[in-house]
Amino acid sequence: SIRKEATPTINVPMYYVSVTYPWADSNTVEEQVTNKLEQKFKWISLIKKISSTSSYNIAVIQLEFYEDKKDADAMNDIKSAIDQVSPNFPTDVKDPLVKKIDINDQPMYIFSIAWPYPTEVIYPRVKELEDNIKSIWWVWDVTIIWKPEQEIKVMLDSEKIANLDMDIISIVSQLKAAFIKYPTDKKEIWGKLYSFEVSSYPDDLEWIVNTLKDMKLFDSGWKSIKVWDLADVLLSYKKQDKKSFLIQKDWTEMNWVSFQIKKVPWFDIQKVNLAIKKEIDAFSNENKDFKVVEVQSQEQQIEKMYNLFYENFYETWLLVLVIIFLFLWLKPSLIILLWFVIVYLINFMFLKMIWYSFNNIISFALILVLWVMVDNLIVIMEWIIKWARETKSIWWAVEHSLRNYAKAIIMWTSSTILIFLPMIFLLSWILGQYMKPFPVAVDSNLAISLLVAVIVLPVLFATFIKDPNIKEAKSLLFLEYIWEKLWNLFVKWNKKKIWSLFVMFIFWVLFAISIWLIAKWVVKVDFMGNSDNQNLRVNIKYPAWIFAEQSQDYTEKITRDVVWYLDKNYSGAIESITVDLWSQWMVTSLGDTANLADIAIKLVPDKERNIKSYVLV
Repeated sequence: SIRKEATPTINVPMYYVSVTYPWADSNTVEEQVTNKLEQKFKWISLIKKISSTSSYNIAVIQLEFYEDKKDADAMNDIKSAIDQVSPNFPTDVKDPLVKKIDINDQPMYIFSIAWPYPTEVIYPRVKELEDNIKSIWWVWDVTIIWKPEQEIKVMLDSEKIANLDMDIISIVSQLKAAFIKYPTDKKEIWGKLYSFEVSSYPDDLEWIVNTLKDMKLFDSGWKSIKVWDLADVLLSYKKQDKKSFLIQKDWTEMNWVSFQIKKVPWFDIQKVNLAIKKEIDAFSNENKDFKVVEVQSQEQQIEKMYNLFYENFYETWLLVLVIIFLFLWLKPSLIILLWFVIVYLINFMFLKMIWYSFNNIISFALILVLWVMVDNLIVIMEWIIKWARETKSIWWAVEHSLRNYAKAIIMWTSSTILIFLPMIFLLSWILGQYMKPFPVAVDSNLAISLLVAVIVLPVLFATFIKDPNIKEAKSLLFLEYIWEKLWNLFVKWNKKKIWSLFVMFIFWVLFAISIWLIAKWVVKVDFMGNSDNQNLRVNIKYPAWIFAEQSQDYTEKITRDVVWYLDKNYSGAIESITVDLWSQWMVTSLGDTANLADIAIKLVPDKERNIKSYVLV
């Protein structure tokens, strides 16, 4: 029941503030934007370090806080400082963007909803689904990609303003002051506060429009001049410079909106996914005309990692069973294997108790430590059996084995524990937070296996093995015979220098062959494999002189070529195709724009494919 995550949860108290100032040189950016923000940021509490870069068109400021600073407080303090400074920026400066550095800030689930209508029509139909997903306890944030954005336009009449001898700048200033900043949407989960950005206006946009129309600007004689006297206030959709659509098997296109969902740290991804899919299923049942496509899920990656650990665990368990049974017989084998499993269960309980999750670092640590843990159990059991045969007394055999070998096992295991122990305390900052679960998992597993080997295992043996006349396995006798012959032969050969050189030569030849086999992928050494074996992605950047309409035609041609290649060579492998087109302003000295395209080809599940991986040429 331990929580499963892709990577360890890490909190990095660092934030980036980026401000775009089109066509401004680096000196102007530094003077008009960077310096003003830095002076204000210095007064924020628990600020540790401020660094900045001013270049053409953009200023980037990095803020580092002490670890005592809460995330919500840091974000609120930064935004408050920006709000106090931004009125003093030149009019061409864009709104500052604030971003927290977070390696876990990745969507854990992405799905899209397609419909053969514009996104302005699609989004109102899926708004309820967005609200339902946001209401799930464990959901931190829901971002809608290709969400249509509405804007309120105030069209001022210059002639009316001139007739009243008014200054248009003062009217604009009053309108800006009227747009109070809506408070951050807050969500409390188990005593912790998680905040959401309000990315658009509230639902009641008509109320805002009417409020603005009725807003008083000034008094002229006996009459109050309001906004509607000088301007038209309109509600409209912003023009989108991006397009996203789903290509079906008959090559018909459907527009779509994409949901990118992030979960609250420390919560089990499987529980979150289950709650999200329940809401999606309810939406699909009520809206049969919509097509819902799952684009990406971290749960698949985590399940693959967990299954890999399980396979290693199971294969090791089976191998140990065969070996121990051949040399120690049935009852000792069952005792060792039983506690082999129990040691891991106890370790999982300990990791869960200290709020660790099962992730790629924990998985690697537990697989790495398998051989040490099993070795401790086997050594103690083997010598108890050996002394029981010779002394005919179970308890005397247990006592003699522990007296002679427990010290060696304790020293060996303790030294291994001490090797990993400094990693817990010496590694700091991001690397320390990321790697800390590794030594903790290794040392806890070794410590538990040591206690079992020197305390629990001997007691169990003495309790369940009553007859000290344990027959020695013939396979063990044969192994000892072979070992004795090989040892004598080695001693004989070692006396001759030519044989020693020959042994060294054979060793290096075998070593070179093993490296060659690994390089040729005859022997695979990858631990985690590909993190995503369900999607093929093609990213395209078109030059600025290619218009959006042309980029769509080119992208469709590339998509058809790729799909034709896959259908020809790997028939039935494609489940769905999605295409994203958008324009992006590039941060260069010229402020260039580029048309970008992203083609995502989702394959059918690998269990249904004969070929698991593809190379596109």
